[in-house]
Amino acid sequence: MKHLILLLLSFPALAQKPVEAVTQAERAFAQMALDKGAKAAFLAYMADSAIMYVNGKPVLARPLYENRPDNPAKLIWGPAFVRVTAVGDMGISTGPWTIEAEGRRVAFGSFFTVWERQADGEYKFATDVGVSHPQPEGPIPPKTALYMWLQKGTRRITPSQLMELDAAFGRTIEKKGAEKTYNAVLTQTRFLREGKAPGYLTGAMVKTEAYRFTPQGGRVAAGGGMGFVYGTYTGAQNGSYLRVWTQEGKEDWKLAGEVLSPSRKD
Repeated sequence: MKHLILLLLSFPALAQKPVEAVTQAERAFAQMALDKGAKAAFLAYMADSAIMYVNGKPVLARPLYENRPDNPAKLIWGPAFVRVTAVGDMGISTGPWTIEAEGRRVAFGSFFTVWERQADGEYKFATDVGVSHPQPEGPIPPKTALYMWLQKGTRRITPSQLMELDAAFGRTIEKKGAEKTYNAVLTQTRFLREGKAPGYLTGAMVKTEAYRFTPQGGRVAAGGGMGFVYGTYTGAQNGSYLRVWTQEGKEDWKLAGEVLSPSRKD
């Protein structure tokens, strides 16, 4: 893809500063979780308006963590893939996590975080979600991360317009089927599904997923080019979803990431 520049973290001298900054924020977040515990780290790195997902429902993150007890188990993670807007005001990072209890790694999965640059220049996460799956290959945290940053887009959009775009995407799935609808908007799209290893989304992966999506909120980067929408979905499985949309040059908005977080089955 000629409009995307890809770099490995093993060549930091070539990397753009915003991409490095998001990567460093993710790693500092993870290190604080090891040093001071996950509760303290999440409270320190979340925006006041941050959204997380509990039992298939989007909720405000700060009240959730303020009322959550400390957990002696270690939550260990690190970025494997980072994608940032042209001006660096919003970015996504995703990678593996593991929980370590009594010296043993007892659970594994992947996270997906959307970062926003604050007025003071620091990065806080706007939304964060994860899924569980079998132990992946490679070290946790990863030693390197893949960088991607966006060419500046020209098609500005408001949060309400992005939510309508996302709603129209859901309606098209119902009319034309998932495979065809997803194939029309994919762009190196990262996806997370419960119980499955993460990867790049293809239409074939979702052709049998007949869900009805209801957007509930979203945000757009101040400089344009990236935004996210979250909401709920119903069907054979119920839960919450997160989609990240990007726009480059004069192109249409494309799907850069999608996570489905199912409700628990009691």
